[in-house]
Amino acid sequence: MVVFSLVIVSVDATITMVSARTTGLSESTQAIDQLQIAEETITRDVHTVYTWSSAPTASSLDFTASLNNGSPTVAITLTGTTSKTLTIVTNGATTQTLTNLDPASTFTVNTSASWTSSGGTSEGPFYYSVGVTLTMDSPRVSAPRPTKTTVSDPTIIVNNVEYQCASAWSSAPGTGSSPC
Repeated sequence: MVVFSLVIVSVDATITMVSARTTGLSESTQAIDQLQIAEETITRDVHTVYTWSSAPTASSLDFTASLNNGSPTVAITLTGTTSKTLTIVTNGATTQTLTNLDPASTFTVNTSASWTSSGGTSEGPFYYSVGVTLTMDSPRVSAPRPTKTTVSDPTIIVNNVEYQCASAWSSAPGTGSSPC
């Protein structure tokens, strides 16, 4: 009886340990999947920027996009200092939230341009390229072997920048040809 009890206890302990590891791996995989989906969403949306609502910063991208035959307003923000939260809001409704991002997560403005019309009107800046880097600790920092998972697109080309420039030129034309 004692030997049988010891065998049952050891089998139960093994099953519990395997179950805990499987659950941890599943949670880690889900977190990484969410991280990749967020980065792909940001890349897709930034590619279609129609106009910027405000200048992109390391923690905020606010713009109107040209998506699916519509022009939704999109606000993508990173908030927090020791642990960041990514929030994507489209037309005033939160469409995606990702928590527990590493403080290294950031947006970067790679390229911008502006010009002055011959009438003296300053136009721009027009942002040609924005980068995104999202980093997540996986598993938790207190885990025996923590690893960081980073997804990054350092150069997201804003495909509609020429339209932005042309629109600004036509709304405040000077003399001569458009600089676009």
